[in-house]
Amino acid sequence: MAHLADVPMLRVKVIAARVEFWTCMDGACGPQRMGAEGGMGVDEAELPIFRRTPGDADPWDAQLVLRQFSVAEPVVAAPPTG
Repeated sequence: MAHLADVPMLRVKVIAARVEFWTCMDGACGPQRMGAEGGMGVDEAELPIFRRTPGDADPWDAQLVLRQFSVAEPVVAAPPTG
């Protein structure tokens, strides 16, 4: 870590146009989709994209906009055999 002391910090916000999360509703469990974070202003065909945040209007120095965050299925212990 001492070698990184002189490296300037870059604060990057990582977001996605489409997001999934795992939930259980009405007795059924599985991935559910959420809409995009508002105001991204990016054509999905251009993704992924890395862009600097203009000025000091945002606490982030840059954004990494990905096409999708996908959820992984929860790990479930296998039933005992024999």
